[in-house]
Amino acid sequence: MVLSESEIYGGTPASAIKDHDNKIEPEFSDDKPEDADLEPDDEDSENESSAREEEGEEFTLLGDSVAKAWQNRRIKLDHDWAITGWALSVMPDVYKDARERLTGNHRDAIGYVVRKLMTYPYPNKFPDLLDLSEDEIVDLFWDKFKAFCKKTAPFDKPARWNSESARLGKSWIWHEKYSRPHTKVLGIIAYEVTSKNLGMGPCERNWGGVKGIKTGNKVRICGESINKRAIIYTSALVDEARIRKEAKERMRMDAKECSMIFSDDDMNMK
Repeated sequence: MVLSESEIYGGTPASAIKDHDNKIEPEFSDDKPEDADLEPDDEDSENESSAREEEGEEFTLLGDSVAKAWQNRRIKLDHDWAITGWALSVMPDVYKDARERLTGNHRDAIGYVVRKLMTYPYPNKFPDLLDLSEDEIVDLFWDKFKAFCKKTAPFDKPARWNSESARLGKSWIWHEKYSRPHTKVLGIIAYEVTSKNLGMGPCERNWGGVKGIKTGNKVRICGESINKRAIIYTSALVDEARIRKEAKERMRMDAKECSMIFSDDDMNMK
């Protein structure tokens, strides 16, 4: 049996082989080999990664980048009000995390918020608290906070912890229903703190208000004056948007009622 040159040289075409002085040399071509576009297998990738690690090259993963960004902004994000909202949240995962990681520093931050909201004159008047001193108010809060953490009376009803507002993390609704009627201080603090919107929306609106105010001769306004003006300006815009929304809703309802007056026969009349 006689083998061809292609079979002898592992599939190399015979036309690519020349005989010079009994030396067989393949012709070189500018064409890419058939497997040039193939991706390296996992083993090659692992070997390459190991080689880079040995050479001292650093790899930055997405999670590491997020953690680094969080650490850079932690002082501004991990503030007293955020800690208080975290400690009073009834969302199952957050509630469990707060019970496991709550420290003395966290309790100091919560105490600051309680005093801030309950410092006389109060932002809202609470008849049950008018005769109490600031220290007595804080002490009442910690009494009920202990019951909140241990799920004792008045927080000992399993049905309340299994309610939809708890499962969905709507802590302000939960505290409005189950804390405020049974506590003098904790329900107020929890509702005020957990009902605030999170995110950059309010900041963007306030900054838009500042830019709307600081025009023309008012460019030099700063400090407390611009803060008060921005609050008034932004509140007015929010109220105006609410009024427009309610007007559209009334128009939609009026149109719906008008369409219900006529029957199908009336609409088909020619």
